[in-house]
Amino acid sequence: MNFWTARRGGPPRCAITSGGPRSPSREGTVAGLLWLAMNFPAVCDAMLDKTEFDAVDDEDPCQEPEPFCAECGADIGIFLRYGTDWRHYLGDVTTAEQIEVFDPGHDPVVAWRLPGIPA
Repeated sequence: MNFWTARRGGPPRCAITSGGPRSPSREGTVAGLLWLAMNFPAVCDAMLDKTEFDAVDDEDPCQEPEPFCAECGADIGIFLRYGTDWRHYLGDVTTAEQIEVFDPGHDPVVAWRLPGIPA
């Protein structure tokens, strides 16, 4: 059985083998990251910024940094319903409360902060 016949209804990256789903190879991971950097550079930049933030030794490693706009201090996020761009929003995304996406008149400037720390 070759690579192409191992797949079941999906692209080769989703191939199911006799041992279960295959994990991505190192080359496949690198190719995926390169694709992300070329097609969605802003998302890739934000991901790398968060990775640098996570590398800092923190007393409470359970606290995940959250994105915010460095220009106005508002919370920002990527909401796939509206596309893959960063957008300003109001509301609490950790509960069932509705969020409201708004346009403050400028593009978001992505920065990271710990929860509960004002900009």
